Amino acid sequence: MKAILQKRERNTSVSKEEFCSDIKVLFDELKNSYGGYDYFGEDAFLNAKHAILEKANTEYDFEILESFMIEEFSKFIKDGHFSINDKCVFFPQRTKIYENESKNYDYAVKTYEVDGIPVFDIKKFYYDNDEERAQLDAFATSGETYKDAPCLIFDLRQNRGGSDTYLCDFLEGLNGEEPDFPMDFRQIYSDTFIEWLANECDMHGFEQGIDEEKSDGKILEKTQKIYILVDRRVASSGESAVANLKTMSGTVVLGENTRGCFFCGNCIHIYLPNSGICVYYGTGRLLYNGTQNIDELGGFAPDIYGAFEVEDVVRMYRNV
Repeated sequence: MKAILQKRERNTSVSKEEFCSDIKVLFDELKNSYGGYDYFGEDAFLNAKHAILEKANTEYDFEILESFMIEEFSKFIKDGHFSINDKCVFFPQRTKIYENESKNYDYAVKTYEVDGIPVFDIKKFYYDNDEERAQLDAFATSGETYKDAPCLIFDLRQNRGGSDTYLCDFLEGLNGEEPDFPMDFRQIYSDTFIEWLANECDMHGFEQGIDEEKSDGKILEKTQKIYILVDRRVASSGESAVANLKTMSGTVVLGENTRGCFFCGNCIHIYLPNSGICVYYGTGRLLYNGTQNIDELGGFAPDIYGAFEVEDVVRMYRNV
């Protein structure tokens, strides 16, 4: 396996020379495989590299330099996924995030009805055990069942992401076609990402290069009403779910701005060879509506701001 993909312990006792060597490895790798590299511009990365190396050479202190790295990246990286040792370098200005209030759930999807209206309570698009995997698989294949339902409610609050495929498969069953939201997408297939796919996902046969896809999107005209409950912790594939659900004309989003963690996906961890500093970033880049970095905009904004529960949405629908 490529050395930087191998998990290793953080080593605070590295020498100045070893630390500086790691910084050069990091910036070479970001140029090689970070999805947002071209978007933020090479000059910004080179300036950050120079500043970090200069500080290391004039005032070497490992702990201070780790914090300084985050400060330098936060000057120009507007990407909710990008983190160093699990510390995000960017939080949307319009969205206050209280990480210690995030909850862990022992289920992925619960489906139930309130006053005859189907409710999909989806807390994550990944699974931690076989039961959660079965829940997601059952949800993904159930879309056709709800084709004639006049109203559907999706409770995505606290959903921090996972895989887009479950909701996309559901919507293909519901509508007879895949959702198509407006976008400009770019995926870097670097040697690092290809090796990560082989080792972590058992996916093989990719060639180095860049895949690009652009779409003007398509709105499906439907009489079916779709309500989505969101909050500030909806992120990543949770936000992709919002984008995909918004491709139906009867969709209304309620709550708060989402997290702002949509811009770069297909994320990987790399570990710098001497220090073990872990950097997490996306190899893909996604601009909503062709030009918008949703993270920088503070997440997806709801159509109606407020604190809503499922019962509030049911009353709203019944009063229409």
